[in-house]
Amino acid sequence: MVAGASTVERRAELMVDSPDGQRSVRLQSGSTYLGRGEDAQILLPDDILEARHLEFDWDGAELWLIYLGKGVRPVVNGQLTAERQLASGDVIEIGDAKIRVRILRRNIPGGAAADAPAAAGEVPAESAPEQAPVAPPRELPPEERVRLEYTVHQLVQQRRRGTIIVAALVAFFGVMWFFIIPGNTFMMAISLLIILGSVSAFLFPVHYKLTDAGVEIRGVLLRDSKKWTRFERYVIYPDAVQLLVSQRSLRGRVVKGSLVYFRDNRDEVLAVVREKLGDKAIMAKGTAPRS
Repeated sequence: MVAGASTVERRAELMVDSPDGQRSVRLQSGSTYLGRGEDAQILLPDDILEARHLEFDWDGAELWLIYLGKGVRPVVNGQLTAERQLASGDVIEIGDAKIRVRILRRNIPGGAAADAPAAAGEVPAESAPEQAPVAPPRELPPEERVRLEYTVHQLVQQRRRGTIIVAALVAFFGVMWFFIIPGNTFMMAISLLIILGSVSAFLFPVHYKLTDAGVEIRGVLLRDSKKWTRFERYVIYPDAVQLLVSQRSLRGRVVKGSLVYFRDNRDEVLAVVREKLGDKAIMAKGTAPRS
């Protein structure tokens, strides 16, 4: 061993600044995931993020950012990025969070000789200020623990049926305008709102979010949010599941419940519904049960 020789040790840290606060995350060798899922090591409860949205790959020398191909892409130093090697001082923006990269290096005396020059922006570990301890992940309340989230656009998925409905609406408003209430713009506007409200879940995209607390449905002219405890049973249709509220009250008899359409995730939706409501299913006619 050469006297005075030393080896170079590098460590990578991410300084995360988000609405939840600021924290420092030291990366371990291998993959570290950022997202809003419980299996992400860097947890950011932001609705625009996937469960695993970004991957940070650190091998002790190089740090790579990998976008996992869903949702909004990250911005690194002002540029949209899908995959990129990161350097100390780089700034990553994703959703409401801003992340600064720090790569620290220090020489360990007595190790094998190493002649590794410092990379651009690297900070000697000895001169780096002490970082506050990493805060434990925040325990999310049930309404923020998302089990399933997706968007359905029935008009696109059922084009033939959509063509018939659109043609029927055009014919209906034509009859209204020329024969029933000719020239009455105010009454036409009221009729338009009523009719569109009744078929808005088919004509426009609808966003569904199933959380540990309940079901949220959002769309044009459509807002519905109910806790699982409101539902008593459910009816399974070929393309949707209807969650039925108690019929013991007048409101329950008027508001039947919430209709949740499937996309290509029928089994996943029903798995969450069965977990929350138990075995209270009613099979609609023409719907074969699946194991």
